[in-house]
Amino acid sequence: MIEEEEKRRHSRCGMDRQIVFWFGNQTQIHHGLVKNYGRFSLYFESTTALASGTLLFIRTAGGGSDEFPDAGKSSEVTALADRDDHKRIPGACSELKTLVVAQVRRCVEITNSSETLYGTGVEYVSPAV
Repeated sequence: MIEEEEKRRHSRCGMDRQIVFWFGNQTQIHHGLVKNYGRFSLYFESTTALASGTLLFIRTAGGGSDEFPDAGKSSEVTALADRDDHKRIPGACSELKTLVVAQVRRCVEITNSSETLYGTGVEYVSPAV
């Protein structure tokens, strides 16, 4: 089997970290679990399908998959925390940004899950200078 060449421009760091995200014009909060991140982007899984180009506000919440303080409030978070089938990516990692505006670049349905989950890749939006 031939390994697929890595196409990312920046290294990625593996992580299980709970996030919440919302749209600028809505008050409903959605939950997700960051699986890996880099200097300019991150990948998370959630039960919410998102269209490419969508702008999101993303904030870290709680600790890793072992620490889900809001798990009792959301079956979505509990289901995500129970999954540990992602590939860890080694490398030196900086801190994950705690509050960002990001644009959805890709969102795909994850088919090997017992429930419908979506893997979403976002790129951070730089503030205007």
